[in-house]
Amino acid sequence: MKKIVVLGGFLMLSVMLSCVDKKQTPTEILGNRETRTEVMQAISNDQDLMTEMLGYMQQNDRAVQMMLGNQGMMGKMMGNQKMMMGMIEQDTAMAGNMMDNMMAIMEKDSTMCKTMCRRMSGNQHMKMMMQNGMAKDSMMVCPMHRKMNQ
Repeated sequence: MKKIVVLGGFLMLSVMLSCVDKKQTPTEILGNRETRTEVMQAISNDQDLMTEMLGYMQQNDRAVQMMLGNQGMMGKMMGNQKMMMGMIEQDTAMAGNMMDNMMAIMEKDSTMCKTMCRRMSGNQHMKMMMQNGMAKDSMMVCPMHRKMNQ
Protein backbone atom coordinates (compact mmCIF):
# COMPACT_ATOMS: atom_id res chain seq x y z
CA MET A 1 0.00 0.00 0.00
CA LYS A 2 2.85 2.35 0.86
CA LYS A 3 4.41 1.71 -2.57
CA ILE A 4 1.15 2.60 -4.31
CA VAL A 5 0.89 5.94 -2.43
CA VAL A 6 4.53 6.81 -3.24
CA LEU A 7 4.12 5.76 -6.88
CA GLY A 8 0.82 7.73 -7.14
CA GLY A 9 2.45 10.81 -5.60
CA PHE A 10 5.38 10.56 -8.00
CA LEU A 11 3.00 10.16 -10.94
CA MET A 12 0.95 13.24 -9.87
CA LEU A 13 4.13 15.27 -9.39
CA SER A 14 5.31 14.28 -12.89
CA VAL A 15 1.99 15.29 -14.43
CA MET A 16 1.99 18.63 -12.59
CA LEU A 17 5.56 19.44 -13.66
CA SER A 18 4.82 18.63 -17.28
CA CYS A 19 1.94 21.14 -17.25
CA VAL A 20 4.16 24.03 -16.13
CA ASP A 21 4.84 26.43 -19.01
CA LYS A 22 8.44 26.86 -19.95
CA LYS A 23 9.56 30.46 -20.41
CA GLN A 24 9.87 31.16 -24.12
CA THR A 25 12.70 33.23 -25.51
CA PRO A 26 11.88 36.29 -27.65
CA THR A 27 13.17 34.40 -30.70
CA GLU A 28 10.75 31.54 -30.01
CA ILE A 29 7.84 33.93 -29.49
CA LEU A 30 8.58 35.89 -32.66
CA GLY A 31 9.21 32.69 -34.60
CA ASN A 32 5.47 32.02 -34.56
CA ARG A 33 3.92 34.10 -37.36
CA GLU A 34 0.58 34.54 -35.57
CA THR A 35 2.19 35.67 -32.31
CA ARG A 36 4.60 37.97 -34.18
CA THR A 37 1.66 39.62 -35.96
CA GLU A 38 -0.16 40.12 -32.65
CA VAL A 39 2.95 41.68 -31.07
CA MET A 40 3.48 44.05 -34.01
CA GLN A 41 -0.19 45.08 -34.03
CA ALA A 42 -0.10 45.69 -30.28
CA ILE A 43 2.97 47.94 -30.67
CA SER A 44 1.65 49.84 -33.68
CA ASN A 45 -1.76 50.44 -32.04
CA ASP A 46 -0.36 51.82 -28.76
CA GLN A 47 1.09 55.36 -28.68
CA ASP A 48 3.54 54.68 -25.83
CA LEU A 49 4.77 51.37 -27.24
CA MET A 50 5.19 52.89 -30.70
CA THR A 51 7.18 55.81 -29.29
CA GLU A 52 9.40 53.40 -27.38
CA MET A 53 9.87 51.23 -30.49
CA LEU A 54 10.82 54.24 -32.62
CA GLY A 55 13.34 55.24 -29.95
CA TYR A 56 14.96 51.81 -30.16
CA MET A 57 14.97 51.99 -33.95
CA GLN A 58 16.61 55.42 -33.96
CA GLN A 59 19.42 54.09 -31.77
CA ASN A 60 20.09 51.16 -34.10
CA ASP A 61 22.21 52.02 -37.15
CA ARG A 62 20.85 49.11 -39.20
CA ALA A 63 17.26 50.14 -38.48
CA VAL A 64 18.01 53.74 -39.45
CA GLN A 65 19.62 52.62 -42.71
CA MET A 66 16.60 50.42 -43.48
CA MET A 67 14.17 53.27 -42.79
CA LEU A 68 16.15 55.69 -44.95
CA GLY A 69 16.36 53.09 -47.73
CA ASN A 70 12.60 52.43 -47.65
CA GLN A 71 11.32 54.85 -50.29
CA GLY A 72 7.67 54.25 -49.40
CA MET A 73 8.15 55.10 -45.73
CA MET A 74 10.36 58.10 -46.46
CA GLY A 75 7.83 59.37 -48.99
CA LYS A 76 5.03 59.14 -46.43
CA MET A 77 7.12 60.86 -43.76
CA MET A 78 8.37 63.62 -46.02
CA GLY A 79 5.01 63.97 -47.76
CA ASN A 80 3.57 65.34 -44.55
CA GLN A 81 6.27 67.93 -43.88
CA LYS A 82 4.05 70.05 -41.65
CA MET A 83 3.57 67.15 -39.24
CA MET A 84 7.26 66.23 -39.45
CA MET A 85 8.37 69.80 -38.69
CA GLY A 86 5.97 69.95 -35.74
CA MET A 87 7.44 66.74 -34.31
CA ILE A 88 10.99 68.00 -34.73
CA GLU A 89 10.18 71.36 -33.13
CA GLN A 90 8.56 69.64 -30.14
CA ASP A 91 11.22 66.97 -29.63
CA THR A 92 14.73 68.41 -29.71
CA ALA A 93 16.21 64.99 -28.87
CA MET A 94 14.62 63.53 -32.00
CA ALA A 95 15.89 66.46 -34.05
CA GLY A 96 19.38 65.86 -32.69
CA ASN A 97 19.13 62.15 -33.47
CA MET A 98 18.02 62.89 -37.01
CA MET A 99 20.88 65.33 -37.50
CA ASP A 100 23.41 62.85 -36.08
CA ASN A 101 22.09 60.15 -38.42
CA MET A 102 22.24 62.49 -41.42
CA MET A 103 25.81 63.44 -40.53
CA ALA A 104 26.80 59.77 -40.24
CA ILE A 105 25.28 59.07 -43.66
CA MET A 106 27.09 62.04 -45.17
CA GLU A 107 30.40 60.78 -43.77
CA LYS A 108 29.87 57.55 -45.71
CA ASP A 109 28.40 59.06 -48.90
CA SER A 110 30.47 61.82 -50.51
CA THR A 111 27.79 62.68 -53.10
CA MET A 112 25.16 63.23 -50.42
CA CYS A 113 27.69 65.21 -48.38
CA LYS A 114 28.40 67.56 -51.29
CA THR A 115 24.70 67.96 -52.02
CA MET A 116 23.84 68.80 -48.41
CA CYS A 117 26.81 71.16 -48.11
CA ARG A 118 25.70 73.03 -51.24
CA ARG A 119 22.12 73.12 -49.97
CA MET A 120 23.11 74.51 -46.56
CA SER A 121 25.56 77.07 -47.90
CA GLY A 122 22.95 78.17 -50.45
CA ASN A 123 20.44 78.84 -47.68
CA GLN A 124 20.89 82.37 -46.34
CA HIS A 125 19.75 81.45 -42.83
CA MET A 126 22.15 78.50 -42.53
CA LYS A 127 24.97 80.42 -44.16
CA MET A 128 24.66 83.20 -41.57
CA MET A 129 24.49 80.65 -38.77
CA MET A 130 27.63 78.88 -39.92
CA GLN A 131 29.60 82.06 -40.58
CA ASN A 132 28.54 84.24 -37.67
CA GLY A 133 26.50 82.49 -35.05
CA MET A 134 28.56 79.41 -34.30
CA ALA A 135 32.01 80.91 -34.74
CA LYS A 136 31.54 83.94 -32.49
CA ASP A 137 28.78 83.18 -30.05
CA SER A 138 29.37 80.48 -27.44
CA MET A 139 25.61 80.20 -26.91
CA MET A 140 25.21 79.45 -30.64
CA VAL A 141 22.16 81.65 -31.08
CA CYS A 142 21.31 82.10 -34.70
CA PRO A 143 21.87 85.72 -35.82
CA MET A 144 18.38 85.79 -37.37
CA HIS A 145 16.83 84.49 -34.12
CA ARG A 146 18.85 86.78 -31.87
CA LYS A 147 16.50 89.66 -32.76
CA MET A 148 13.48 87.60 -31.70
CA ASN A 149 15.00 86.61 -28.33
CA GLN A 150 15.83 90.19 -27.26
